[in-house]
Amino acid sequence: MIKTEKLPGLGVIVVAGGSGSRFGGSNKLLAKIAGIPVFIYSLRNFHSLCPPGNLVLVVKESETAKFADALRKFLPQVSVKIVSGGKTRMHSVVNGLSSLPETAKFAAVHDAARPMSTAELLFLSYGAAKKHGGAVTAKRLTDTVKRTDDKCFAVETLDRDNLWRVETPQVFPVDELKAAYGKAFAEKLFLTDDSAVMENAGYRPFLLEYKLPNVKITYPEDLEIAEMHFSKSKTGQTTDVSGKNIGEIVAADYRTARVFEKYGIDFCCGGGVALAATCSGKGIDLAVITGELDAVKSEPVERSRDYSSWELPFLVDCIINTHHSYIKENTGQIAACAHKIVAVHGVHHPELIRIAAIFDKIATDMAAHLREEEEIFFPAVKRAYANRETGSAADGKDIETIRTFLKKLVHEHEEIGDAVHTIRHLAKEYAIPDDACNTFVLTYRKLREFEDDLHKHVHLENNILFPKVEQCCGDMGS
Repeated sequence: MIKTEKLPGLGVIVVAGGSGSRFGGSNKLLAKIAGIPVFIYSLRNFHSLCPPGNLVLVVKESETAKFADALRKFLPQVSVKIVSGGKTRMHSVVNGLSSLPETAKFAAVHDAARPMSTAELLFLSYGAAKKHGGAVTAKRLTDTVKRTDDKCFAVETLDRDNLWRVETPQVFPVDELKAAYGKAFAEKLFLTDDSAVMENAGYRPFLLEYKLPNVKITYPEDLEIAEMHFSKSKTGQTTDVSGKNIGEIVAADYRTARVFEKYGIDFCCGGGVALAATCSGKGIDLAVITGELDAVKSEPVERSRDYSSWELPFLVDCIINTHHSYIKENTGQIAACAHKIVAVHGVHHPELIRIAAIFDKIATDMAAHLREEEEIFFPAVKRAYANRETGSAADGKDIETIRTFLKKLVHEHEEIGDAVHTIRHLAKEYAIPDDACNTFVLTYRKLREFEDDLHKHVHLENNILFPKVEQCCGDMGS
């Protein structure tokens, strides 16, 4: 699971200064996929990981106003620094590098013409770059590769085992990338990407294999491929979800959870409230949030995340192996850290005493909760599902157990959710105080992580698993 916390020291340069000559003369980056300009996709996907002031868009100076207008319309709440490009891609990247603040130690350079790149890809690239000193997104070649003469006659079949197709983002240390570009300019070289620039300076970039689609829009036909890739219809029409409950929206499309998390909207225990009512109560512009919900729905749907399509036994196993395992592995460590910082910082931060006590109760309650689910409720669910699939008669005891536990588990979810929200309030949204030690920082980060996992855990049960269980019982006439 990829967190949406900012990646410290990361600067992102999205290059959008190309001529578009192979696209028929018009600027391909302003062309629309599902009603959204091509260049918007990368910025929208990357900004959640990029520290404030570190997201740069490089454009042709003559088209600055067009890009700025599109940003105001499609990403009104995202801070993007627009920089004028140069006569070549190399000049544009250097301009982007020069505009990064000193706090940016790594630069991720990305072609705006690759709208399918995800936050996950940026996260993985950054991690690989920190480990290897630089990383380049790439795919292994799977086709047979020929070398030809100048008349297009084949003269050699190349061994494709060590051949790769290079993509973006490409992530390198800022100072080293700047120096490499300086060397390339001094030697009057024309190089087409950052990895070639680094290679010329003596570096051997690490190739990060990424198997998901990351198509570059080069020709008009590529837009059709991108249209098919994204789940939103070509009309760009939106669906009115203002009257739907939060839980229903997330159950129908889990990608929308990111939007609700951004605005601090509870989609698990508090998921039974209508979107319009929630926005009204929190003072959030309904039009803005529905626009963002519609935007995330245009991102590719990963089969692995399409929980609503999973069969009951598989969904149960996923919950046990992912969320139950997480709780069992982490509650002990979090509780120990919480008590440790109470001993050290409790005098100056008395809220830590309550936080530790509340988490102790959460840990105790969750242990019993998980045990009952795994030993009683889930086995009854699996037996009921198996009976339905084989056409066997419903087991009255299993159905009674399921009915009883559905109400009980929802109530327990609400109690645990309230306790976690109380911790977040006491911790002032997990803001790290100036006198915090490393254990203090670790504890708050683990508490935030615990809450994030709990939201997804409870959502999977309340809004997806439990309705499926009720339908299963209903299908059996119980």
